[in-house]
Amino acid sequence: MGPFPMEEMMGMGGAVVMLQWSLDKDIHNKTLQFEMIKKLCAAVSNIFHASVKGQGAMTMAKDTKKLMVTTCPTCSDYFECFICGMHKRMGNIVRPDHAISIPLMLGLLAMVEMDWSLAPASKKLTLALEGTFYTLAYALAL
Repeated sequence: MGPFPMEEMMGMGGAVVMLQWSLDKDIHNKTLQFEMIKKLCAAVSNIFHASVKGQGAMTMAKDTKKLMVTTCPTCSDYFECFICGMHKRMGNIVRPDHAISIPLMLGLLAMVEMDWSLAPASKKLTLALEGTFYTLAYALAL
């Protein structure tokens, strides 16, 4: 396989740091989530490209599209497989930040229903569409 230099060149150091960091506690969970840990990969890549070693990267550009040739360890085939496996093992737990609580949403729909009962027939379609919009927008946010 050839003589490799006595340094880490395949991204193993970044992978080990990511695994160690994944064991830290999150606000909502016992460990950090994958999306948070993935940010470390971008940080390692940015540090590498800002260093002396990263200055040798070549960029091929046409219009607004760019293709970069780099020796960054986080861009290696090994590291790509590691990230894919880590994501499959950890998965994603999504906790959306709801702007409207369930009781507030029910109160809003009760107001639309009260307006419906008092409205003339010509305005009922508008109120029905308004209630439908509120319900669908809230359901899609879940």
